[in-house]
Amino acid sequence: MRSIFRSVLKWIDWVSIVAMGAVGYILDIDLSRLNTNSLFYKPVDWIQDKAPQVLIISVLLLAMSRLFRWSLREKTPEQRIIDRHISDLLDKFRQVCFPELPQNTAVDHNRVTLFKHVDFKFWVWPFKKLLNPWGYWLGPWSGWLCVIYRSGHITQDGATVFLAPDAAQNSEGIAGQAWRSGAYRVGSEENKLPDLNGDKYVGLISRLWLKTIKLLKVSSAKADEYDKLDRKVKDYARNTNTSVKSVWQRLKKGKTCPTSILGVIIRNEKKECWGVLVMDSSNGYSCIDTSEKKFRAELSTLNRELRRYGIFEG
Repeated sequence: MRSIFRSVLKWIDWVSIVAMGAVGYILDIDLSRLNTNSLFYKPVDWIQDKAPQVLIISVLLLAMSRLFRWSLREKTPEQRIIDRHISDLLDKFRQVCFPELPQNTAVDHNRVTLFKHVDFKFWVWPFKKLLNPWGYWLGPWSGWLCVIYRSGHITQDGATVFLAPDAAQNSEGIAGQAWRSGAYRVGSEENKLPDLNGDKYVGLISRLWLKTIKLLKVSSAKADEYDKLDRKVKDYARNTNTSVKSVWQRLKKGKTCPTSILGVIIRNEKKECWGVLVMDSSNGYSCIDTSEKKFRAELSTLNRELRRYGIFEG
C-alpha cells in the first residue's frame, strides 16, 4: 500500500511540474494572434485567465506531495527486517567475492552494492551540470541507476546515482557500463586503476594556480606533484567512465577510490533487466571472476532471495 501511495505522489509531482511549465509557456502566447474559431483559442484563453489559480494549486500539490513523501521515508518494522536480511545476504555474497580477505578488513574497502534502474529520478545530487541537475539535454526521465542496498549497511536510497539511459553509450560509471553490456570490469590484480587513496584533495583555485605555473614552465615541486595527481585523476575518471569533477569530489569528501570494480546485471523473474550489482575493492583483493562456479552459484542464490523478499516488485 505504501509503495502505491508513493507512486501516486510521484505522479502528482510530475503533473504539478508539467502544469507549471505549461502555464508559463501559454502565458507567453499572444491571444490576439489566434483565430477566435481556432481549436486552441478557448483553452488558451481559459488558462491565461486562470493562470494564478492553476499555479497556486500546482505549487500546493507539489509541496504537499513532497511533505507526504518525506513522512513516508520512515520504514515499517517489516521493511527493517527485510533490510537486515538483504544486508546479511550481501555480506555473505561479499565473502564469496573476496574469499582471501583478512579478518576485520574495513567494510568500505571491499563492497557489494545493489543498484536499481528507475525510469524517472527527480532529485539528483550532486548536480551533473550547473544549470541542469540531470546534465545537458537530459532530464528526470532519462533513466538512472540508484543505490538501494550496500554490504555492511542497512540503508536504502543512497546518494549515488548513475545515468543509464536508453542510449546506452551515454551510461555513466561501471554500473552504467554493466547495464549496457551485461558485465563490466576495470582493474585487476595485474592492472589496477590508479591508486588515489593516499592523495589529498586540491582546491579549485589552487588547481588553476598550479596549472598556470606549469603552463609558464616555472620550476615548482608543488606544480610537478599536482601535475602527476591531475593525470592520475583524469586517468581514473576515463577508466571508470565518470567525470573528473566527481573524482575530485570523492577526494574532497575523503571517500575511498576503488582500484578494481566489477559490475554484473541483475534480472527479475521475467528475465528483464532490473538493476546492477557492483563489487569494488580499494585494497589488493579483487573480486573473483564471474566465470567461477561459486560466483555464479551465489549470484543465483542472491537473485532468488531478492525475488523472495519482493525486492523486484518495488
